Amino acid sequence: MKDRLSKNSLMAAAVAILLIGIILRIAGWGFISMDMRAFVMRWYNQLARQGFPAMRTGFSNYTPPYLYLLWIATGTRAWLPEVTAIKLISVLFDVGNAVWVCKILRVKYHEGAVPLLGAAIFFALPTIILNCAWWGQADSIYTFFVLAVLFLLLRDHPLPAMIFFGIAVSFKLQAVFFAPFLFLLMLKRRIAWTHALIVPLVYVGMMLPAVLAGRPFFDTLTIYLDQADTFHQLTMKAPNLYQFISNDWHSPALYLGLGITGLLVLVWAIGYARKIKTLTPEIIVMCAAVSTAMVPFFLPKIHERYFYLADAMLLLLAVYLSRLWFVPLTSQVVSSITYSVYLFSSPAPGRP
Repeated sequence: MKDRLSKNSLMAAAVAILLIGIILRIAGWGFISMDMRAFVMRWYNQLARQGFPAMRTGFSNYTPPYLYLLWIATGTRAWLPEVTAIKLISVLFDVGNAVWVCKILRVKYHEGAVPLLGAAIFFALPTIILNCAWWGQADSIYTFFVLAVLFLLLRDHPLPAMIFFGIAVSFKLQAVFFAPFLFLLMLKRRIAWTHALIVPLVYVGMMLPAVLAGRPFFDTLTIYLDQADTFHQLTMKAPNLYQFISNDWHSPALYLGLGITGLLVLVWAIGYARKIKTLTPEIIVMCAAVSTAMVPFFLPKIHERYFYLADAMLLLLAVYLSRLWFVPLTSQVVSSITYSVYLFSSPAPGRP
């Protein structure tokens, strides 16, 4: 009887938190960020005017897979406002991410309402709500595929996991924050080294529709290089080390930061692979969380929203290891503050 009451209480809490998440999304639905106005709405309108043939030009500094979705969204322009159509893409992936969170938590909690409660909490996290329903950003999309990778690896299905990782990378380069974790699993022989070849093959496959529309193949391979050159600040309000380094030291700090990050990743992955005896689900989730939080913390040229994936992983970590509940809480407080600096001020546009 007591267990049943406890389950019912958790279910009621999950429903209440889900409703809060929905209400907060509705509250921000009409908000138009500078990024949306300067970039995404302009891309949407060009696709609406020219259709899929617009893909042959480099009118956007996002990769074609996101533009495919944006093009599909233009089919609703007769009955949906453009802001709604754009935000709906990201919010639908928000919902999908909540489902993945539930499935990942089911690996540990086979019964009970804990997975549903965890999914509800994810759906109501401030940064998750602000990123998609307010800001209109697309970080939920690549995160959807990375969460699929984690679930498949927990189920010991490395081949489809790497296919999903290739899809994630084709949407956003920030998916590579997950790469040190995958490297660790390769060292532990949970993923075959040859499976790494799947990632570039999938990436190329995802670019093919744009190439067939007439876009030069080489252009699709260098989009991320162009993105990296969009701004020349060491950090774009990201809560990482570069808040304390003057941009006057941009060039030396940039190259030193890249080198240090690469070295730290190697030391962590190799050292931890040697230390781990058994890859339990708890260890796997912990390593995934460390990877996605460590890389943007040490890398230069990071935006505040690049911790989106880490926010999801840290929540999973706290539910898997409840003693670490304060980690996602701290992350949310810090990230929400940095989000608000951009969202609720009047910055100049110019960010990918």
